[in-house]
Amino acid sequence: MNTITSKKVNRIVNIFAANFMLNSIGNTIISNTYVLFMATTKGFTEKQISLIFGILPLISVFTFFIWGNIIDKYKKLLLISKFVNIVNIISLFSLIWISNFKIFFIINFLRNILMQPSGVINDEYILNLSNKYNVRFGKIRVFATVGYGIAGVLCTIALKFISPSYTIIMASIFVILNLIGLFFLPEITEPIKIIKKEDNILYSIISIVKIKDFRNFLLTHGVLTATITSATGYAIPLILIKLNAPNFYIGMLPILMIVFEILLLPFIEKCNFYKDINKVLKIAIILLLFRWLIIGVSNSYIIIVSITLIHGLINAILLPLPNKVVWNYVPKEKHSTAIIIYNLCGYTIFPSIINMLTTYMSDSFGIKVYGLTYFVLTLLSLLILIKYKFKENQIEK
Repeated sequence: MNTITSKKVNRIVNIFAANFMLNSIGNTIISNTYVLFMATTKGFTEKQISLIFGILPLISVFTFFIWGNIIDKYKKLLLISKFVNIVNIISLFSLIWISNFKIFFIINFLRNILMQPSGVINDEYILNLSNKYNVRFGKIRVFATVGYGIAGVLCTIALKFISPSYTIIMASIFVILNLIGLFFLPEITEPIKIIKKEDNILYSIISIVKIKDFRNFLLTHGVLTATITSATGYAIPLILIKLNAPNFYIGMLPILMIVFEILLLPFIEKCNFYKDINKVLKIAIILLLFRWLIIGVSNSYIIIVSITLIHGLINAILLPLPNKVVWNYVPKEKHSTAIIIYNLCGYTIFPSIINMLTTYMSDSFGIKVYGLTYFVLTLLSLLILIKYKFKENQIEK
């Protein structure tokens, strides 16, 4: 694949970008509808739903690393992606017809485990496209953001006219189209030819975390990502509800969040400052400190909604970095495991800890604790960055 022509690279990029958007549309609609589907269509209680969303991700954390080890060993990204999409389609249609909670829970548990490689595969495919064939990360990643926006509109319209069950069936059509598109893509990674005996799952995790640059990246970029994830998925909607914001403003959040991301993500890596990871992180930190301070002190839902516009700008700056860091600092044979470690910390473990911490403190200090907690965590990331500087010129265009 190293001798692939530029014409074929463009074809691969176009197909993968289209697939990425279809995948984003389908899975975002499913995600946006799932709670409503369980509460209204299935009639599950709040406690039962919390078991599926709270317990399942925790008890299946370890299997992430098993998948990472498998992907790192065989590098059959498209084969595993096809398997994941088939599991997604079959399990969704099964869950539509099952109303018994215990069976529903078991199928969700199996679905959770079998679908875990999905994000990792997409990330690693982009990782190889962008670093082997000089395709800008943002040029591809922006299609997932566009898909997210389209899904928000489609989901809102669909739920006004059809039931959550039919909305999920509609989402499955996009997943099926994504599956079909995978058959038109080539594998662009090669399996590891020599497997060392000590390269078991635990050894891989420890050896990656021991990489100083990667570890410090987790403590800076990973924490920044966690504050953003916590704020967008939990705190900001909650703050707006507490401030009695009209539903219209809450509904506007997803659109406001992606505006600058769509505009800037395809081009941000061409900027001169993007060569220096320290400078990139400092710019993002300054913007986040401003955003969290406003959220921490403001009592106006209009100001909090307006400041959400800055979200897309910050995301456009931060999103391409893990791709470059993993490629430059982590051995090739451990890329999948490194992506899993970062995603687990930045999008699951760190945000969960922040959510529990802020929820506990909000009982005593009110809603201002969310923004101020994010502000303190972002400030700590800045102090770590000041103390530890990444090697210059590690992040290339």
